[in-house]
Parts: sequence; C-alpha cells; structure tokens
Amino acid sequence: MYSILIQTTPNSGKYSYYLNADGTIYIAEDLTALGIKVGELLNTYILGQIIPIKNCIIQKNIEITEA
Repeated sequence: MYSILIQTTPNSGKYSYYLNADGTIYIAEDLTALGIKVGELLNTYILGQIIPIKNCIIQKNIEITEA
C-alpha cells in the first residue's frame, strides 16, 4: 500500500499526507493506482512537492548509528 506526502509550502521542508475528500489518508493498493493519482495531483502541485511513500510497519527495533 502507498500514500502520498505533499509539501505544504514549496521549499519549506514541511509535508502532510494527501487526504481523501472525507479527511482520511489516501491509500493506493498498487503502483498503477498511485501513478494515476500522482498524475492527477500534477494539475495542482509541482512534481517536487509530491512524494509517494510505501506504507510499512517496522516490527523490530532499529539502531541508527552515525557513520
């Protein structure tokens, strides 16, 4: 499953989930549906404001260390 982040203001570094009309987070079941929705969003946003993301659940602890 995939969702889309939208940069709220260009070059701001702040993003929010793209939402359905009822206020729920948009979720695409496959890449084809995601591509269609990104194409539609290009009528409103520039490409750099649209970030598709894969929804996943981390099931183990992850340790992040600086290289």
